[in-house]
Amino acid sequence: MAGYIGYRVGGIMGLIVALIATALPTVLLMLALLTPLINSKITQESKE
Repeated sequence: MAGYIGYRVGGIMGLIVALIATALPTVLLMLALLTPLINSKITQESKE
């Protein structure tokens, strides 16, 4: 939906900006939240 609205308002550039603005926060949060989890699993495996 954001991509469509971005395209209607700003053309191709609006589409790209809208998609990045929608997806990037989710990706960054996933990386920030999963990194400690993965690191803790690696640490636990090395203790065994």
